[in-house]
Amino acid sequence: MWRGLAVCLFVLLASACASQRIVQIPDPKAPGRTPAAAERQALLPVQIQWFRTTAEYAASTRTIYAAATRQVGYQTDLCKEPNASPWIVVMDADETILDNSMWRVELTAKGLDYSPEGWNEWVGRPRKEDLVPGAADFIRAVAKRCGHIVVVTNRLLKTPKRSVDECAVTRVHLRELFGSDPIADVLCAEPNEEGKPINDKNPRFKRIENGEVAGLHTGKIVMYVGDSITDFPGMKGCPTELDFEAMAPKLGTEYFVLPNPMYGGWLGCHTPVEPRPFH
Repeated sequence: MWRGLAVCLFVLLASACASQRIVQIPDPKAPGRTPAAAERQALLPVQIQWFRTTAEYAASTRTIYAAATRQVGYQTDLCKEPNASPWIVVMDADETILDNSMWRVELTAKGLDYSPEGWNEWVGRPRKEDLVPGAADFIRAVAKRCGHIVVVTNRLLKTPKRSVDECAVTRVHLRELFGSDPIADVLCAEPNEEGKPINDKNPRFKRIENGEVAGLHTGKIVMYVGDSITDFPGMKGCPTELDFEAMAPKLGTEYFVLPNPMYGGWLGCHTPVEPRPFH
């Protein structure tokens, strides 16, 4: 009897362990790791696991980018009609084109939290980002019709308080990946008096609309792609501030929102669990 119970218990424990997705991170006892860090971070947070390891994440981003690519097909083929008015796709950079989740893995392994200095160092490393699934195919589809992409990112313009010029590094990196034809420009965040980025993207959206981006004086924005609600014009980060009914008709035609459970303005929102804010 006891043997039977022991076997059953073993099977139940094995099944429970198998049902959990465990991500390997650097050895907690490795040189340079403190005991406190090892105790704090045995496993990756579930949101990072979901982002980095699941089929559902890759399927979600590929589905969204496939829908966006279909919309590109409705735009004028500027390769065949070079005198037509140019059209523009506005894209965010991080977790929209570039996947920086490995940096989150590093932070977890070291028992560290986000810091502007750590982020600046990460951005300055050469060619370390993965690409968000589906992003490269989408950008190639825009390039195939000679469309233009302007990347509007809250990576920071050059400031004495940061060792790396995040904007210049990002511009070079994206053009190395995709060429200068589709990537018309990269518009980064201005620093405030404390040297932190001014995250409001609306003034930069206006610059594009007003033809203030070099070579796109008569261009029209046809699409926005991002992982934060503030990657879209006039939108605020918390559900209680968002006019979702006004946004809804543009979803899937002009606005394409990618999932990002790792970070974002939503973490600072105080949204009630019930009732669900959107339907």
